[in-house]
Amino acid sequence: MIVARFTCEILGAIPVGELEVRARVARPGRSVELLEAVATAGARDVACARAWRVLRTDSQSVDSGRPDPRPCPVRW
Repeated sequence: MIVARFTCEILGAIPVGELEVRARVARPGRSVELLEAVATAGARDVACARAWRVLRTDSQSVDSGRPDPRPCPVRW
């Protein structure tokens, strides 16, 4: 699987010191998964992150149905 989208939110000042990080699979699946993590300092959440993972597959090119673009005119 590959990460298709990743977001991270800083919820407040992150102290220099010990942090607790909890991670979980919020939405399990065979082809799409949502992963979540939360960093906590003391009793306060200071950051959270989410990542969507999708199954990497080989696929063929898709014809757009549009004609090829015209070449740009050459100007000298």
